[in-house]
Amino acid sequence: MKPLARTHLRVLGLFAALALNSCSTPEPSPEPPVDIDGDGVYQPFDNCPSTPASARVTEDGCPVDTDGDGVPDYLDECPDTLPGAAACAYGCELSEPIVINLVNDEFDFDKAILKPEMKAALDDVIGQLAVQDSIVDLTVVGHTDNVGTEEYNMGLSLRRAQAVVDYLRAHGLQELKYVQVGKGESEPVEANDTAQGRANNRRVEIYSHSPEQH
Repeated sequence: MKPLARTHLRVLGLFAALALNSCSTPEPSPEPPVDIDGDGVYQPFDNCPSTPASARVTEDGCPVDTDGDGVPDYLDECPDTLPGAAACAYGCELSEPIVINLVNDEFDFDKAILKPEMKAALDDVIGQLAVQDSIVDLTVVGHTDNVGTEEYNMGLSLRRAQAVVDYLRAHGLQELKYVQVGKGESEPVEANDTAQGRANNRRVEIYSHSPEQH
């Protein structure tokens, strides 16, 4: 082959290589990690993607609750509450509860309707609070037995708490501040393996506390 022909072939080969390179698809750049709430935990590992950026979080992105009272540290005005102590929405320890759990006053199964005995107990609460000089806030906590799904029982317990709040407001305590809480089946007072035990777990607790405790 003549030298000119070989040179011509080399030039053609160079153009062919350039053409192939220009047609190849470039590798896509990897997506940058996403931290929706700016807490340092990236998706998809953040189980609490709406935590404020200033909140201290655990490795799964959920806010730290040092004293285990259900109120995260960034909202907790009393972060050293004793373990297991009932706390208000601000994380401060509540006084002993007034428990609506008298004989024959349990909620009927799958119901959030107040019975006459419950209303009588609430009337006593209204009378006690009406004569107090100091203003109190009330945290009303509803509970269920373990029949049904956890999700359903959470809603049912909240409806029971709401029924109590509605009654108190309608009978003279409308000026108080209320917090309604549903605990579902998570805090039984008796075993759920008997009919009576399940009935006793269908209850509402009322915690009173002064605004100064916040």
